[in-house]
Amino acid sequence: MHRIVSILAPCLAAMAVAGGCAHATSATKPALLPARTLSCNVGHPTNLDLTRDQTEDELKIESRHQVGLFLPPIPVRTTEPPDPAFAAIEPVDKRTRFTADPDRIVADVSAPFTRVVDLWPERVEMTAPVSAKKVKVLVISNYDETTHKAQLFMTNATDLLSWDRDTIFVGRCDVTIRPARSGKRG
Repeated sequence: MHRIVSILAPCLAAMAVAGGCAHATSATKPALLPARTLSCNVGHPTNLDLTRDQTEDELKIESRHQVGLFLPPIPVRTTEPPDPAFAAIEPVDKRTRFTADPDRIVADVSAPFTRVVDLWPERVEMTAPVSAKKVKVLVISNYDETTHKAQLFMTNATDLLSWDRDTIFVGRCDVTIRPARSGKRG
């Protein structure tokens, strides 16, 4: 049974660490993370308590929605993500995108993803602008190689501690992996 606190810890890291998809800078062809397609079933919890550890079974879900994501193959990160105070944001592969949103729960996203820290399979931290002062934050974590499932936490935020409770969604994603060959972009 997965605990919600396991979702929140990477979320805090995602908000605290700026950066994008880092690319290895060696003369040899870098190892690549695979292309990943996520088909997620997320719900809006009405009783999420950020001050305590909750199991998924404890959450009261108000609504269920489907969201799809595509993460293209990229070089494996070989350095820490940039510190937001001192480094420029790394470029994000333009193929990174939402692929499905039939209920329009991410319709407020106003532009492509501006930040992706891809630490697959541990976690992926993503942001996309919603407005000049707000971003959509996504954290994909707890990937299980046996079941090919991961957790998704998503909300709008203005800073590390200002999450919009009305836009918090949590749930499971089926992950389809298309292996990448070293040195090639998918």
